[in-house]
Amino acid sequence: MIAILVMLSLREFSVFYYYKNFGQIAYILLGCVTYSLIIIKRLDMFTAFLKDRAAILLTLVFIGLNMLILNELISQVKEGYEGSFQSGLVFLFGVIISLLGAIAVLYNQVVNSDRSLAFLFFVFCFIFSDVASLLGYYFGISFFYYIDFVSAALGLAFFIYTVLDVDNKEEEKNQLTQSY
Repeated sequence: MIAILVMLSLREFSVFYYYKNFGQIAYILLGCVTYSLIIIKRLDMFTAFLKDRAAILLTLVFIGLNMLILNELISQVKEGYEGSFQSGLVFLFGVIISLLGAIAVLYNQVVNSDRSLAFLFFVFCFIFSDVASLLGYYFGISFFYYIDFVSAALGLAFFIYTVLDVDNKEEEKNQLTQSY
């Protein structure tokens, strides 16, 4: 959990170097690694996710729509990328974010606790933060940076609440084993 918190913080600091190639790659790569670690941490929900056909279908539709939107955005800002590595990284980032969002929604749907709601808010705050930072940088709209930092700060607060709320953790484990 501490590694995830550190990587989330480093990811937000890399926005300050987004104008350089390594800053863009660091932001997206740290996001991919961090969100992947969170998905691994929530593997209990991933197995529940695999058993829910509606969740799988909706997630695949969301991933498809996300890829279409990312493809359009990347075609508009192609000069900002050097090579196809960054474009591929953005698509990977989109898939990971989509999976994380689906797991967060399903987690809140199955458990329905304060902790699961805080996790859902954490995930969506960071999704808003990611979208705002990318739009702010590539389209030169500085207002999006405010949305980025406010969303990231709120997301970190919800993440810390989720980590520190150990009272509901045992109750959630029991509820998850009974549900699936």
